[in-house]
Amino acid sequence: KGGFFRGPSHLALDREGNLHVTDADNGRIEVFSGEGVFVREYGRANVGVPLKEPYGICAGTDGNLYVADRDLGRILVFAPNGSQINVFSKPGSNPGELSSPRGIAVGTEGRIFVADTGNRRVSVFSNQGVFLYAIDASWDKKAELDEPVDVAVDPAGNVFILDEGKKRVLVLDRSGNFVRQMVGSAIGVNKPAALAVDRSGSVAILDGGNQ
Repeated sequence: KGGFFRGPSHLALDREGNLHVTDADNGRIEVFSGEGVFVREYGRANVGVPLKEPYGICAGTDGNLYVADRDLGRILVFAPNGSQINVFSKPGSNPGELSSPRGIAVGTEGRIFVADTGNRRVSVFSNQGVFLYAIDASWDKKAELDEPVDVAVDPAGNVFILDEGKKRVLVLDRSGNFVRQMVGSAIGVNKPAALAVDRSGSVAILDGGNQ
């Protein structure tokens, strides 16, 4: 039923102020107005590739919605009206493939950053779905990840990676150079699950272990 959830995980705001919420266990995206009124759902009917477990979602610089499907191991792209535009990547561990992807974010240049949780890396694609590079220990030893579950990019292009396994937030600059890390024990985080970065660079962390 529209307006109800089974396993909501992430949300994104489109250009018209509507909220698109991943309803993971129902395999769909639900859309609400800025006032919280249910508008519609999409992703599980009348599309080329139906969603199975949509987890992360972000609004791209092109206005489209990019959804990381944890079960499919793919990224599905939708217009704000719910029509499917593109599907890219596939399950696996090779470069450009995904394993249980969770968080997803758009960068300042329109690049798509995906928390490739099962492969312990962040995979980066163009907004057309072309694989560009991966952030992991081969990129920088300080970027060795254990369980990356979310990712965000600030207006300056800095990349924030939430590593639940190491209970830390890793910060890289727009060129991929290590900037700093915020460790959970130092910031009072027990079980980090999601993060967001505002325009000033302030970081908000959803901590499932400190309810």
